[in-house]
Amino acid sequence: MPGHVIGGGADIATTAEAPVTASAMANQPIAFVAGMEYSDLKTVVAAKAGVKTKADLRGKRIGFTAGTGSEVYTATLLKSAGLTPKDVTLVNLRPQEMLSALAAGSIDAIDTWEPHIANAKKTLGEAAAELDTPRGSLQIPPGVVSQIPPPARQDKGLLV
Repeated sequence: MPGHVIGGGADIATTAEAPVTASAMANQPIAFVAGMEYSDLKTVVAAKAGVKTKADLRGKRIGFTAGTGSEVYTATLLKSAGLTPKDVTLVNLRPQEMLSALAAGSIDAIDTWEPHIANAKKTLGEAAAELDTPRGSLQIPPGVVSQIPPPARQDKGLLV
């Protein structure tokens, strides 16, 4: 949806964090009108990997999807654990490939979004463990809406 707004095909859109991240990384002009709080589990580990805390990920293989929210989740996860990408092996996978890789033991953890987290927990049962990795909330800095030029706010019919 953000592509439609940036391309001029829409005036406003709803979105998740991945398109917003991609737009910001591409230096595209974006503005937030509102934000929604959330706190989701994003990380599941193979129980046999022995990971009980985020710091235990050191030396482990983590499945993630480059260029998406998964990459953001993984960077946040590593930082919060006091780790860097050099401390782990990052394995770029599509979300639908993560479950089989985790089950086969070719990776030790996955960092992705729903429904892939729930599917992994359901399919692997006791062979999977949740790593407590709440992401907090999406914070919209004060004044962001006021940065939208006044004619745009009026022309687009935005209520601010």
